[in-house]
Amino acid sequence: MLASALYLEVPNDVQRRFRRTILYLDTPICLRALGHEGSDAQEATQQVLRLAMSQGASLACFSHSVKEMRGILEGTKVALRRTVGAESAMRGVATHFRSSDYNENDVNLAVERLERDLDKVRIRVVDTPEHTTHFGVDENELEHVLQEKINYKYEHTLLPDLNSLTAIHRLRGGESGPHLETCKAVLITDNSALVRASRSFFNSGRHEWPLAMLDHTLAALVWVKEPTQAPDLPRQRIIADCYAALAPSPNLWLKVADEIDRLDQRGSISAEDVALLRYSNEAQQSLMDMTLGDPRRVSPKAISTALARARESAAAPAVDEKRQAESRAEKAEEAEAASRFLAHEKASEAQALRTRLDSLEARDTRRVSAIRKSAERRAGALGLFVKALVVVVLVGATIAGIATFFPVVNEFILRPLRLPILIAGAVAFTISILILAKGKSILEYVGIQQAALQARFEKSALQRAGLVEAEQPQDEQHDGA
Repeated sequence: MLASALYLEVPNDVQRRFRRTILYLDTPICLRALGHEGSDAQEATQQVLRLAMSQGASLACFSHSVKEMRGILEGTKVALRRTVGAESAMRGVATHFRSSDYNENDVNLAVERLERDLDKVRIRVVDTPEHTTHFGVDENELEHVLQEKINYKYEHTLLPDLNSLTAIHRLRGGESGPHLETCKAVLITDNSALVRASRSFFNSGRHEWPLAMLDHTLAALVWVKEPTQAPDLPRQRIIADCYAALAPSPNLWLKVADEIDRLDQRGSISAEDVALLRYSNEAQQSLMDMTLGDPRRVSPKAISTALARARESAAAPAVDEKRQAESRAEKAEEAEAASRFLAHEKASEAQALRTRLDSLEARDTRRVSAIRKSAERRAGALGLFVKALVVVVLVGATIAGIATFFPVVNEFILRPLRLPILIAGAVAFTISILILAKGKSILEYVGIQQAALQARFEKSALQRAGLVEAEQPQDEQHDGA
């Protein structure tokens, strides 16, 4: 592309714009513009076409080219079904459709929308101009030249090219000037052999600009006029050309298909092997590596090598899946072991905590028991003292009562003790009356007070030991509230 731009014959060609010139696109160019051979080829092709239109060119394709496109799209159904006999002319489209996981419904949709899709990219479909005597050519001779230069295997692939060249000749009125921009009509193709054949046949000098030109040449000419409008075009063309170069040529693939059929008939390969060789991208790349694109290098060894690589590639997902499954299983085992170890540590920690808790509970139980016994002893001692005091008071009260009824007894009581005994008797009598009014005896009342005192001693000791929470005074509780 860059070489074509560098060797422009006249510097003024850079500034010249298209005037009433229509670019008639060959079938492969249309298919690429529609994206049926992949996004890279589509973007590169559409950039060239947009540049040409911005410089005044119009785009069109012949009705017989649309018919050929329909045939190619319909033919991809055979390749998608992976049946033997897919034609080499369909390989670019079929390869893209297979890699995109298209099915027959997608193909039917593409066929049904073909003309609408062409219109969306501003490619106008025109009828093939009728033959005229004045601008007629020897089509038999042209067919001979085309067959000699291109070596068509099928007539239905030759006729569209012949019709396109003769149509361009008639549209030009049998002649054209020396410039692309004013030649009225030109066929844009990717077939260099077709371009050479057209120049060989139409070499009388009446067509100063050839009837057919390569899309690479067109790309260079329109890009050099306005390089800033599509700065990425050279890179995109290189990417698209690299993809095209990696694909087997029609002649190479026909030779490969013949060799595959021969091996299949001999029983040297299975039906699965045939499918791999025909439809595996790895097999195609391997064949290109082994043959360097030369059909004469196709051999059983090249086929075997391609088959081995295709098998390895087909098995690769299963191998990768197995490795991933083994890796996941190993990680799961490691995670399970870590979980078991962690669970064991947690169990040991829990057991230690339970042991410590049991020890603390046992210690607290012992402390509570000791506190309870101490409170019981203190309350028992106080209760015994009170009981003794009651006995003394009751004895004094008894003596005072006897002395009241028998004065002679006073003689035996010391004078200083008479009044205290009398008072004790009165107090004892009063207390007895009050206690008896509650339905209890003095000793029962003393026992109740001893139990209450024991509870208070026990509670106070437990609070000091921190075994129970201390109760806040009611005043503090009200303040907090």
